[in-house]
Amino acid sequence: MDAHADMSINEKQVSLRLPVDMVERAEALAPVLAALPAYRAFRLERATVFRLAVERGLEELEREHLAPAAKPATKRAKGAK
Repeated sequence: MDAHADMSINEKQVSLRLPVDMVERAEALAPVLAALPAYRAFRLERATVFRLAVERGLEELEREHLAPAAKPATKRAKGAK
């Protein structure tokens, strides 16, 4: 299964210039995450590591800087209230 398979419908390509050390860190992290049970079903690549990092970073920035009413709606996990 491809980690990106369900994202192709509603996604937009973004190109970024990143410091070499950031790219190297993502490359080093990809095989580590790929070995974890939660990620084994996916083809985990450097781009996937960056997607995960952006998602987590955006959530943190939103928590720090957006009022609860101003946050964009996000998908909730099953059973979440």
